[in-house]
Amino acid sequence: MNFRAIYKKGLDSVRLSGGKSAWGLEIGDSGLKAVKASARDGELFIEAIDRIDYSSIEHEVTSKKPELIEDAVNIFKERNLISKSDKIIVSLSGKMILSRFFSLPPIKKSRIAEALRYELRKQVPFEPDEIIWDYQQFEGDRVTDSSVKIGLFATKKENIYGLLPSLAPIRVNLDAIQITPIAIYNLVKVREDSTSASQTAST
Repeated sequence: MNFRAIYKKGLDSVRLSGGKSAWGLEIGDSGLKAVKASARDGELFIEAIDRIDYSSIEHEVTSKKPELIEDAVNIFKERNLISKSDKIIVSLSGKMILSRFFSLPPIKKSRIAEALRYELRKQVPFEPDEIIWDYQQFEGDRVTDSSVKIGLFATKKENIYGLLPSLAPIRVNLDAIQITPIAIYNLVKVREDSTSASQTAST
């Protein structure tokens, strides 16, 4: 599973064309949060919000977390109108993600991947074949800042594969698995880029 492809899918889902919509689901420790977004005339609109707390679900005392998540997903599906064209993007719990932020010295783009493989060994306490990882390059705040600012994100493969069965009720609509910090950054960045483009066009 390539997280870079997941990031791209997340951005593509934000840039929805007329009449299309997408659901974002956050699988948290205490419940499921959902929001539906759509695009009209180049603007992003929030169409619906839902929340299902695991404590509100009737279940056996012996029920495990994956079962509670699946029950919450089923409730979400039952009480919300989800069309076949709706995309659903799921966000992992923050506890399932290891995040590291650091700066690399000025470096050619072609060498970033090599530098990150070294940082991966240093920053992540798991073997590379046990994890799914990728990175996001952030823009510096200052024009004179020539360092390369990197966010490195990793999760154990078992976290992804363990979650997928709980998402079976929405597998037809499931488009991507995302992580919250990058989803927020991407949304803000898209808004900044669109605002800058509008200002440029008006001048």
